Amino acid sequence: MKLPFKPNFTNKVVVITGGAGVLGSDFARAIAECGAKVAILDLFEDKAKQLAEEITKKGFKAIGVKANVLDKESLNQAHQEVLNKFGKCDILINGAGGNNPKATTSDEFFDRPKYQTEGHKSFFDLDLEGFNFVFGLNFTGTLLPTQIFASDM
Repeated sequence: MKLPFKPNFTNKVVVITGGAGVLGSDFARAIAECGAKVAILDLFEDKAKQLAEEITKKGFKAIGVKANVLDKESLNQAHQEVLNKFGKCDILINGAGGNNPKATTSDEFFDRPKYQTEGHKSFFDLDLEGFNFVFGLNFTGTLLPTQIFASDM
């Protein structure tokens, strides 16, 4: 990976939630190249382990760990695995998050002529359950990992 600059993270333990995702995976690759021991936490364990294997084949240090950022017990187990394999977390990147179709409008901007037409979803039609899921994932999914991993710092 071509990096515009290369900070020195030698022997730093970096934990990335959502680490096998689109952004998290690039963070993991780049930070590993900078010398860090990278713990790739993801809901999809197979993807996390596959990425860790890709990184270690290049001579860098990485592990893939299953973790659900909305489940404190899952995060505690992931934390213990990181402690056992790499030691205490120095840097936490909260990369897990996302959106849900139930919490998304049809158009970026409100278009009154389309309002209340069949199949069109405006701000006024957003599903509270979908909105609550997105809020929980993006807020609680950052809070819980921070509570657990920042205790090492």
